Amino acid sequence: MTKRTARHGDDGAMLLVALILITVIAIVTVALLNMGNGRFAATIGLRAVASTEYAADAAAKIAISDIELGTSAPGITAPSGVTLPWVYNNGIDGTGCFGGSGSLGSPESIVAKTSVNLSSFYSDPQSKTTKNATVTCSPVPGTGIFGLGSGAGGSTGGSGGSGGAGSGRALTILGSGGLGASSKNGAFSIRGDVMSAGAITSSKGYLYTTGTVKAPSCSTGGNAPKSAQGASGVDCAYAGTVDDPYAGVAPNSIPTDSSGNWVLGAQSGCSFTAGYYPDVTPLNACTNATFAPGTYYFDFHNNSTDPTYSSQYANSGDLWTVNGNVVGGQSTGSSSIPGSCVSPIDSTTAQGVQFIFGGDSQMTLGKDGNVELCGSYNNGKAPIVIYGLDGTSSARGLLAANYAASPTTSPNTAPSTVTPSGGFAVSPVGPTDAAAVANADSTVEKWTTASGGTANLSLSGFNIPGIPSGSTIKSVTLTLRHQESPTSGTLTPSLKFKVGSGANNSTTTQPTIKSSLTTETLDLTSDLASVVAAGNLGNTTLQFIETAKNGSTKGTSQVDQVQLQVAYWAPRLRGETATAIPNNCVRATGGSHCDLFGISASGGSFKGALVVNGTTYVPVGSVNGNISNGSGTVALRWGLVADSADLNGWPQYSFSYPLVSIPDSGPGLGSNFTAVDLKVYLCDSGTCPTTGTPALTARVSFTDPIDSTTDIVTPTAGARIVSVMSWAPAR
Repeated sequence: MTKRTARHGDDGAMLLVALILITVIAIVTVALLNMGNGRFAATIGLRAVASTEYAADAAAKIAISDIELGTSAPGITAPSGVTLPWVYNNGIDGTGCFGGSGSLGSPESIVAKTSVNLSSFYSDPQSKTTKNATVTCSPVPGTGIFGLGSGAGGSTGGSGGSGGAGSGRALTILGSGGLGASSKNGAFSIRGDVMSAGAITSSKGYLYTTGTVKAPSCSTGGNAPKSAQGASGVDCAYAGTVDDPYAGVAPNSIPTDSSGNWVLGAQSGCSFTAGYYPDVTPLNACTNATFAPGTYYFDFHNNSTDPTYSSQYANSGDLWTVNGNVVGGQSTGSSSIPGSCVSPIDSTTAQGVQFIFGGDSQMTLGKDGNVELCGSYNNGKAPIVIYGLDGTSSARGLLAANYAASPTTSPNTAPSTVTPSGGFAVSPVGPTDAAAVANADSTVEKWTTASGGTANLSLSGFNIPGIPSGSTIKSVTLTLRHQESPTSGTLTPSLKFKVGSGANNSTTTQPTIKSSLTTETLDLTSDLASVVAAGNLGNTTLQFIETAKNGSTKGTSQVDQVQLQVAYWAPRLRGETATAIPNNCVRATGGSHCDLFGISASGGSFKGALVVNGTTYVPVGSVNGNISNGSGTVALRWGLVADSADLNGWPQYSFSYPLVSIPDSGPGLGSNFTAVDLKVYLCDSGTCPTTGTPALTARVSFTDPIDSTTDIVTPTAGARIVSVMSWAPAR
């Protein structure tokens, strides 16, 4: 048997290597397959997440567009009675971010739309499925047309100021007459705290405020006042005191001349300058009036029951009725109201007016009246624009009980210039003509006639010193010592006067025939009171005229003394009190009561506008804000303090700006910044549940334009500036 020798080669090794390679490849293949399946699953998941984010993003953008455009967007409607086009600005019309249904005429019918449903609005290009969405919306507290902001000037202090942002005292009622606040469209809005010593009553609608409410009692049920702070912001059983936030603030000083006397207000046409105004007649005669910056004191003396009434003024009553336009303050050059004067809320250089009212003086707007008054910038504090004197101190018009019983009486004053004509001459000869009639003595002016004729004495230069301009003239008395002889009608005395080079006018009271030298007192008040008050007495000439009857009878006239005396009340501050004027209607109750300031609109609904850029302060007077169906802007922009107030109406302007407010610093009647929070919920069908975690949350702001002329915020579809403040998809 032959023995085989073993072969030396690598065939076995190669087989082993091949087996190892096959095993490794199998393992790697399995691993790769497993890895590929994982990545594929991840891709499917990422695509699903992206689809959700895309859908939520699209839904939020649709909702933002709806809020930006309001009723100009498809499917967005607002309650009937709302000014169109409408956009949401967190006002008091009862709407939500996406509008609402119902009618402003029936506030209980309004249903706010605070969410929007989007059906099959998004199609996923990968899965070929569609998505539904529900987007909810809520306002960010402190934003919107009543945005609290900082509140220019802050709280007025004292009890009742909540101290929160923008919640300074807007409305203070000091008397038991309380506050009436009614509105046909549901809410009568106030911006800031409300505090009343009397009841708050609403026959229709309710009072709504961004601040707190404190009163001893209020209307109940649907007419109960409401606060943006909720139930905790309303106290209708308040038993504390109601303080006067301006109790220590005196009115501005009346302008004075170089002698320290008050300046009598002047006018050129219907342009008025600062000073004292005792006569309402020129104010009522102007349809359109402007008042330059400064302090104005209105203490009208046109009421015949006034103990200081004088015939120098028409007996027309002390009511200033505005049926045209009245603008007070630094002019902007615009004729629009509001927007005609520079507001101290907007400008640190504003120069404005203060209207002070005394006696029983009142100001009211007729149905076509338009008034805008701007105060002066006051270092961020509220300037008082309308100030009703309460008579509690000398600076506020305090008067003694018998103040009118003791007018100032001038010395008896003889004329400095006497010019005889027609035969009058000094007798006995020697003294001057002026000396002959200065006093009752043996020297006279004498005229003798044999047959008819006329003789005159021209008397001028009655230089009575010290009568301040604007004084109310109680009496002008002429002392005349004269004689006509014989007394059978041969001679007839008469008296005339003229101012400057004007015409001669017969005096109301005429001298009577005297058989011997007799002193006669003639009342020339109705003739000369206005002349004296205007400072024109020195330019006035009296003419004593003696007329002889034709015939042969001889007659003699003698004039021994001519003197003029004036009794007057110098201008002074008079509170709106019964001491100033008995039965003062400003302080009266019942049918004889009158409002110191406000809107009367007799003969129809109010069609005008009333804007006060500063505080309205009438602590013993009432304010009537009867807007009715008016569509103009009515805004007391820096608070109201009154004894009582009656505010009612159906504001038609688009955003229902609060009638009384504590403003933000800066321009704009109302806040132009509205922010909302959006939540997006997704589902495959139907209305999406709004519970659980939303697919996306966002905070978005809408800034509305402000009219550069009127300062009014004008929410306008398509003109709002949209800013995304936050955008957070669910993770």
